[in-house]
Amino acid sequence: MKRILMMLFLLPVAARAAIIPLHDPYAVHVDGTDALEGNWSLGGFNLTNGGVITSSSFVTGGDIGISGDTDLLQLAADTFTINGATNAVGDLSTLGITATSLKFNFTTQDYKFLNRNQEELCIQSDTSNTDPYVNIFTKDGDGAANENVAFYLWGKGTPSDVLTASERIGLVYSGAAGAQKCILASLAAGTGTVRPLHIYTGANTSQLVLATDGTVSMASDLTVNGTIAASTGSTIGNLTLADGSITDSGGTISLNDDHLSTSGNVTCAGVYNTGDSDTYFGFATDTIGFYTGGAKLVEQKYVGPLRYFKINPDGLDADTQISGDNVTALFYVDAGNDRIGINESTPQDTLEVNGTVLVKDKLKFTQDDGNEYIDSLADGYMDYGATTGHRFDASVSTAKQDDTLGAGATTFAVTSNVMTITGDGGGNTVATITGASSGTLLTLIFVDGNVTITDDDTHGADSVDLSAAFTSADDTTLQLVYDSVSWYEVSRSVN
Repeated sequence: MKRILMMLFLLPVAARAAIIPLHDPYAVHVDGTDALEGNWSLGGFNLTNGGVITSSSFVTGGDIGISGDTDLLQLAADTFTINGATNAVGDLSTLGITATSLKFNFTTQDYKFLNRNQEELCIQSDTSNTDPYVNIFTKDGDGAANENVAFYLWGKGTPSDVLTASERIGLVYSGAAGAQKCILASLAAGTGTVRPLHIYTGANTSQLVLATDGTVSMASDLTVNGTIAASTGSTIGNLTLADGSITDSGGTISLNDDHLSTSGNVTCAGVYNTGDSDTYFGFATDTIGFYTGGAKLVEQKYVGPLRYFKINPDGLDADTQISGDNVTALFYVDAGNDRIGINESTPQDTLEVNGTVLVKDKLKFTQDDGNEYIDSLADGYMDYGATTGHRFDASVSTAKQDDTLGAGATTFAVTSNVMTITGDGGGNTVATITGASSGTLLTLIFVDGNVTITDDDTHGADSVDLSAAFTSADDTTLQLVYDSVSWYEVSRSVN
């Protein structure tokens, strides 16, 4: 058979075609069970099985193998099937490979592509006691700007169309010039939907959720050993905890100008003002303190069973001011001078009131016995209480009041403890004196002889009980005392 074929190749092309009707003028046709034996050199041609050798293809309609294993390679329409192990020294390029496993042999580590449960693609190390690694590199590996490296998992979309409606999760190194960063992202294109990104362990499916509205939620506690802070020129936003807590183990949680909202707990040693480390809320056992400039100005403390709310608990020279709607220093404590002002910011005594004082009960002066007071025990009365008696400074006096009686007047009211009475020219006979309180001592001074005060021993309301009827004259006096019902004469004089 070899000799026949060699002779055919030595003939001119036209002669070969006349002897054997080839499919191609530069091909060898092998029919049926005929085989090519020995070593063949076909120059620039390719060897094909199935009856044809051409200058550009190797065509076969059956299997390629060796003695005892004739289907190591199966070539069919659009399919290349390998039934044995494959060792590739150079590049292997094909449209599709069907294999139970595909193995790559490297110097110190072998890797095998295989399936699990006939449905999952796996990459397995095939060298014992050697760490397996999977890497993706750029062509040049020089970190050039705008050269990204990405690993995507597609849940929606096809390799031929990822723009119409696709959804994916990506692990990306973004090489954008001047803003290189590493990204873990949920992404979509076209009519695809961006999905929430859940990061969790075990069954804690809501441990950390990056929602599509830009918020972050957690279903567990957050323990911080370092600093949570916004970068320069940016903000953190609002930090909301539904049921968990933030536990600070010695670091700092910085929210800048943003907000922390939680229905759980925030556990820390203090809450500090941004960039101002000596203005803060400080915590200790059963104690909370408010500090400014490093000084504690307010403290709330529990020392069972007592509870305290203290202003300026350390006794500093730190004034306290409470303002009203219209008054700045409605209540003012001058700590340096130990004084209190009411509507007064510069009190001159222990307590200074700039305004009216209304006492609903009594004003009490506490000595050892505790019985000294000023009170109003009934409407219209001022009462003074003392264990021993009342003492007045020698300079104490009552202002004299003048009263001119009208024609026919038979009564007048007390306006002072000392009164000058002028009678009407037609004469006045007075039967009652009103307006006094129990114990009132009244001195009357007369300037004419026009007034007569009758003697009434009945002790009716505001009546006057005299030693005898009194008739006035110029420079005469009459002194009376009131017992809460009527008057009694104390003395009279003609001067």
